[in-house]
Amino acid sequence: MISKRIIPILLIVLLIISCGHLKEATTNFNTGKYASSIHLCREAISRDSTDVAAYILLLRNYRTVDSLYAASRLLVLADKRGIDSPGLERESALLAIALGDKKLHSKEYQEAAHFYNSALPVFPKDRMLLGKLADAYLQDGHLEKARTTFTAMISLGEDSSQIPGLNEIKSRWRGSEYKTRSGLSYYRKDNLDRAQTLLSEALTLNADNTEAQYYYYLTEGRLLTEKGKLTYKKGAIKNIWEAIDILAKAATLRPETAEPHFYMAQAYEKKDKREYVNAISEYEKALELEPNSPFSTIAIKKINELKAEKEKYERFWGKPAKK
Repeated sequence: MISKRIIPILLIVLLIISCGHLKEATTNFNTGKYASSIHLCREAISRDSTDVAAYILLLRNYRTVDSLYAASRLLVLADKRGIDSPGLERESALLAIALGDKKLHSKEYQEAAHFYNSALPVFPKDRMLLGKLADAYLQDGHLEKARTTFTAMISLGEDSSQIPGLNEIKSRWRGSEYKTRSGLSYYRKDNLDRAQTLLSEALTLNADNTEAQYYYYLTEGRLLTEKGKLTYKKGAIKNIWEAIDILAKAATLRPETAEPHFYMAQAYEKKDKREYVNAISEYEKALELEPNSPFSTIAIKKINELKAEKEKYERFWGKPAKK
């Protein structure tokens, strides 16, 4: 059995060894001997799993050699062990920026923005970081978020004339509005394929264009309903269910409008000729919202027809129609 008097001495020896290893690891890092530095940092952590300095240096090594996955795993491990320090938080933010750069380069703009945002609390006044975040928003089509982020850069002293993204925001906004107007023109002519293409292009330019989004949902929903007309074909019913889901999104964007409900009613009819209850409900909702809309006459006629068919079905079979 080890004497209690020896234990403190052993701890001091281990601490000295650990410090020696870490000093050597730091020297190796500074001279570009990253593999050796990584090995020594791991040894230090194996001796003392709470050695914050070893975690920080190992993270710097991983980031430098572009081993971002290993760095991410190390941070998870440190978190599980309850290790926390300002230095570790800073390294975590720098890792998030590096991951954001990867995502930005591979055009995964939403993920890039997520990583950059997670680093902002540590570097709230870093204009380079804000510029990257703004660029991710811009390329993802979120023009208002991009503009707000560029404005934050300007408030920190950035010269607005040196931010080309500001002009791109204006160009994208104008382009999106033009594509939306053109798409609506084709939509009103029932040229849904062309309308869909133009409205999709409008949303690529400005993902926050709610008018383009609304009519894109309507167009997509109607096209899917058309594809689902022939219910004996494979995937037809799935198309109609997707149409109903998408038309419901249009109804959410404009809850006061009859049009999405009118086309949802038609989709329910296409799904099943005996889909009386849901179809009637959607036609009635369209009438409730806009009694004098262009769809009112057809909606009233369809409601009467469907109610008559429902009553006939229930009399014949002696049971309620399906819901």
